[in-house]
Amino acid sequence: MKSRGTTFLVVAILLIVLIKVLHVNTSYCNSTVSTNVSSSWNSWNNSNTSTESIRNPASSIPVVVIYKSKIIGDIKSPAPVRIDISDKNIGSLWVPLFKTSSFSFSVDCKSTPKLAEAQGVATVFEGKINISGKYSLIGLCPSETADKLVVENIMNRIYDEAKTNIKSFSK
Repeated sequence: MKSRGTTFLVVAILLIVLIKVLHVNTSYCNSTVSTNVSSSWNSWNNSNTSTESIRNPASSIPVVVIYKSKIIGDIKSPAPVRIDISDKNIGSLWVPLFKTSSFSFSVDCKSTPKLAEAQGVATVFEGKINISGKYSLIGLCPSETADKLVVENIMNRIYDEAKTNIKSFSK
């Protein structure tokens, strides 16, 4: 009986080593990810003494969402609104074979136009994005794949919510 348990343990460790260390790409993962997003936003006009209008209306304000080393959004745009969720707890995506968790957090967003450069009227906005959800990844699912399935989903949902609401300020 002891031999059977030891054999199972050795095989499990070898699988983990193959997945983690050698980055073996396995696609034997059954996944479900669901997210719910809501937000509240305020805006106001902030003006400088100049009568020149700002060059970037609210609809063209770039947004990036950051989670640790991942960045999505309008990456090549100058001075984007940065939404950093690096300190948010999304769960343990490194656990082998069975990754399941729920998450819920809020993120603050605020534009900070530089009126010295803009010279004119600028739309200033601030918002709070609330996101919650849950995920279940069962099977041989490397942490990189889990990260792509869960974290990128969350980042894209936050980006879409921010862009949708920022565009509404230019109408």
